Amino acid sequence: MANLLPAHSSHVLQPCDLGPFSVVKRLYRRLLIDVCTKRCESQPGKVEFLEAFTMAYVKAITPKNIMAGFEATGIWP
Repeated sequence: MANLLPAHSSHVLQPCDLGPFSVVKRLYRRLLIDVCTKRCESQPGKVEFLEAFTMAYVKAITPKNIMAGFEATGIWP
């Protein structure tokens, strides 16, 4: 099968990786530490994961962050 994407261009075609998903990742790490500091004895469980991820997702997936991802990749009018 032929390569459908030009070489070294996949980063340009993934604006959500540079925008909202990177914010989710950063917030999730911070919130998981906060949640585990309060509750975890050793490692986070499913409840801690879901709580931290949900809070991070709600805060990060915003129109502003989505547009920032498109701006960062240069796919912005």
